[in-house]
Amino acid sequence: MRVPRTLRSVDHETAIARTVTADGESEITVDFGAGAGDLEVDVVGGTVIATTDGDQFEFDLPEGAEGVTANNGVLTIRGPADGN
Repeated sequence: MRVPRTLRSVDHETAIARTVTADGESEITVDFGAGAGDLEVDVVGGTVIATTDGDQFEFDLPEGAEGVTANNGVLTIRGPADGN
């Protein structure tokens, strides 16, 4: 899986996006930082809507994604690694 374009363009001074791949699994994490406030995430159809401190980010759920969670200002998307 790759970080969705919308999340790649999040303010790079406060948010850190990365992808970790191991054992055929991929995990995208976006840490919005301590000052991000409450992070909420909803999945509607194939669209993920993440809101934090009045900012809203919408993006297509990456192909093959199996789960989206938000915890302590960190958005996590889990799924198979590319090519699986």
